[in-house]
Amino acid sequence: MFVLTLSGCGRPEPTAVEKAERRYTEARKTGTKEDQCREGRRLLEAWTEAGETRNVPMWKNNIDITCGALEIERATRVR
Repeated sequence: MFVLTLSGCGRPEPTAVEKAERRYTEARKTGTKEDQCREGRRLLEAWTEAGETRNVPMWKNNIDITCGALEIERATRVR
């Protein structure tokens, strides 16, 4: 006999890091550079707050490149 629960089928609620990783992955797939930069910064913040610093140096570099390219693009737009 199987018993079903209505509270998420027994799956734990995603952590802040998991949510941030999911949003960043989605932004990388379908988002604009602005979305990628914003979600990347949020992901770095979530990792830092959770004490998961092993990923931060590599990803910070990638996110800084994305955000830097965005800033250059904004600065060189013809108004």
